[in-house]
Amino acid sequence: MANALWLPSRAARSLLPLLAAASLAQAPVRVAYLHQGLPVGGVESSLINVCRFIDRRRIEPVLVLFGRDAADALLDDALRAGCAVERFDARWRNADWSISWDERQVRRLTRYLRSGGFGAAVAFYGGAELGEAVPLGVAAANRAGLPVVVRIEWVAAAPPDLDVAAVEVSTPFVARIQTRKGVAYPLHLLGGGVEVPATYARTPGASRTLVVGRISRLIVEKDPISFVLAAPLIRDALVGSTYDAVRFLIAGDGPLRGELEALDADQGGLVEFLGAVPRSGLWAFLDSIDVFLYSSVCDSLGYVMLEAMAAARPVVATRVCAAEDVVDDGVTGVLVDPVLDERGEHSLGDASAKRHADAVVALVRRGPAALEAAGAAARAVVERAWAAPKFFDRHASLLESVAQKTQTVDALPYERRRWSKVTATWALTKFIYAEETGDGGFQNEVMGCVETKSSTRLQFERIRMF
Repeated sequence: MANALWLPSRAARSLLPLLAAASLAQAPVRVAYLHQGLPVGGVESSLINVCRFIDRRRIEPVLVLFGRDAADALLDDALRAGCAVERFDARWRNADWSISWDERQVRRLTRYLRSGGFGAAVAFYGGAELGEAVPLGVAAANRAGLPVVVRIEWVAAAPPDLDVAAVEVSTPFVARIQTRKGVAYPLHLLGGGVEVPATYARTPGASRTLVVGRISRLIVEKDPISFVLAAPLIRDALVGSTYDAVRFLIAGDGPLRGELEALDADQGGLVEFLGAVPRSGLWAFLDSIDVFLYSSVCDSLGYVMLEAMAAARPVVATRVCAAEDVVDDGVTGVLVDPVLDERGEHSLGDASAKRHADAVVALVRRGPAALEAAGAAARAVVERAWAAPKFFDRHASLLESVAQKTQTVDALPYERRRWSKVTATWALTKFIYAEETGDGGFQNEVMGCVETKSSTRLQFERIRMF
């Protein structure tokens, strides 16, 4: 009897398929998060938060990076968060801004996606930079037979000619863009996914030295110029009457840093340029400031605004793009109307700086109690609507439903609207949308950066937008 082969009874054998199915149902969905690289930025921070906060009992994330020339400043953060990372040197940008592809690496990426046990893929910006004609991430996942969720974090539409299971957006602003551009894929408005620190050490405005700060890449779209120009205006209005001193901190780096430092030197050297701040130092930086001044030209989410709010800091921001989806004007901060020139384009000079400076001064003069109340209200908004656990629960549900070929996700409420057909037109250095009007003409109403009740315009100094 000791060597006899044991066989389960007929009744037990009939339960084996059910037990196997239950085991499979409990297995997490292995998901490839496709992106060009991990430089410092809002999209990349959200990828790190995927590694940190996604429920590993439901989703097994793998970061799949394919940009040969993309920086990986946040790679160590991803590894520390326990994410597997795979690198494929499949695309790069040439000196003339054209894109080159290594077809051998693309085939290698496709084979990896096909054989890696993945149940779904997530691609950001369609898995490629905005100027690229073919979104590599989506195309490779399509070749591998994977359902793809496109996470749109900017003013770009989901690619119309690829097989996309769903489009995931963070704000109503981006949802309006997708709808107005006629995107046919299922649209899910899921919110952000921001870490909320357990505590914050300092109440804003309590010291006799006021600290005004911001964190971002130092590029034209983020408009750090207005911050630097606003510094002497804020100092002159507050020092001696309200505060003993005012400090100005800029965290972040980028191609404009040299120009900004020279501009600041001409004004007396009021701004402290801290350079890139690692993720491990983010909350210490935000805790060191009293007001977060974010004079950005356009953000489809403004991840740094949400992080400042999570640290209980009131935000002064430009009323563009998704800022109204994030900042409750007069409650969690102040929204500043942008300055536009006669062509409807952003003016990043003294007039813009004065508007932002006036907003900071008016907010601060309400007193430390008002700053504390605005910061507490900001933190409560993030906890209620933007916190990582709630977002990643919705995100995991979407991925599970896509992997199972269903579409039953508890997304945030969003009302689809009917819009005219929108056509895209190229200019040499600007990308402009024009909405077709009833009389056959074209109205310069663009789904983009400066959105008002009467018109919307999107114009950037770029070779290519998307």
